[in-house]
Amino acid sequence: MKIVGIQKGALLQRRGDTDSCDILLQADFCGKPQISMGELSSAGENRWRLTGIPVGGPYSLTIRDDRERVTFADLYVGDLWLLAGQSNMEGAGRMRECDWQDTENPMEDIRSFSMADLWEAAAPQLHRLWESSDPAHQKTFAINRENHLKSGGLTADFPPAKQLRGVGPGYFFARELHRLTGVPQGVIPTAVGGAPIEMWTPPKTGEDNYFTAARRRVAACGSHVRGIFWYQGEGYAGPLEEYTRRFEAMRHEITELFGEGGMLPCVQVQTFRCTLDFLYQSEESRRAWSAFRNHQLVMEETLPNLVTVANNDLDMDDCIHLSAASQETLGKRAALAMAKLVMNGGIGEPRVAEITAEPDEICPGWTNLSVKYKNVAGKLSSAGFPRGFTLALGDEEPSEVQIQHLELDGDRVVIRIELNREALKERTLWYGYGHNFTCNITDGLGRAIPSFGPVSLKNQI
Repeated sequence: MKIVGIQKGALLQRRGDTDSCDILLQADFCGKPQISMGELSSAGENRWRLTGIPVGGPYSLTIRDDRERVTFADLYVGDLWLLAGQSNMEGAGRMRECDWQDTENPMEDIRSFSMADLWEAAAPQLHRLWESSDPAHQKTFAINRENHLKSGGLTADFPPAKQLRGVGPGYFFARELHRLTGVPQGVIPTAVGGAPIEMWTPPKTGEDNYFTAARRRVAACGSHVRGIFWYQGEGYAGPLEEYTRRFEAMRHEITELFGEGGMLPCVQVQTFRCTLDFLYQSEESRRAWSAFRNHQLVMEETLPNLVTVANNDLDMDDCIHLSAASQETLGKRAALAMAKLVMNGGIGEPRVAEITAEPDEICPGWTNLSVKYKNVAGKLSSAGFPRGFTLALGDEEPSEVQIQHLELDGDRVVIRIELNREALKERTLWYGYGHNFTCNITDGLGRAIPSFGPVSLKNQI
């Protein structure tokens, strides 16, 4: 008996209003099937809807028809999330002692549908591309191996050899949601390093890419997930509207797999810092990456069920990838954002509410620019003196020139600038411009204020 959508150790997505599983199975049963718990109803064309198994686990479920029976052990019911994007979702953080401990002593009710299509307890290293049977994944892995050997790398160091790097945010995302909800959590890792948005766009019939691999894997997990944790966009320099179209096409088709409800909730991450030489030295690249970060905030304002989390204060393990500690922080931030998005609990992400200006009391020819934030938990703070704001005149690159002092005052950042109001109206304001900025402002929950810009001050003050 072949059944697609469930297997041993699986996490079954719950339906929120009933707190019991609600997934789709594909099977060609002989006669009317019977199950040992829950309910199984026909959804047409050899599709069956499994409902009624309550949140929790582990459970054992037996399905039988007129010919045979099959039992699925160690099942859990909770929330299932798709992890998608490129290398910082895939993870390149160096394994810490605590990561090895979590791998060796996992929490069984935090599950991962491995890239080998097998359910297992989740761990900090989730994305193991070499295990995948999907054509797009196999092709990329072969190219990665060839490049590794050409650059002088050893076969003994390359996967499936034990990897000392590979920590991403997905495990910590699920772990934090488990803490917040108290119910089992599951993840479907599908990210691939270097993946452009084109590889995540639903292709023409018969073509394979990273999207088709993700769609197949979601179907293998019951076609129903609670939402998407998305981290992609480094290096994108095309039309911003085109990126939005491709992103929404991806999200729409994953949503349609289950065929009910509105657009799947999604938490996306602003693109990170970068010190790759060929990008770092390029003004065009610096502008493109900065514009893309701002576009992510525009997407949030214009698309349903989407929220953006910032990472501009976090640390790197190499020239473009977050460290393991930073991935842990990011995963927790994304979990808080997702909880607000799907459960309406907690507080929204910090966002600029208004920008005002007053002459400086000591030097009236200077201006105190006040950037007020909404959704601030507690008050704004920084490790050391606050950094990250820059100004630009016309087409010049933003810089800290003429910014004299930054002060944090509750939910405000007050920027003392050696310009009068009229001169300041000719400037644009940025936070986190370029590739290797220093941003360090967070709120009481440890959430970073997002990168933005350019914001024209002409109509603000």
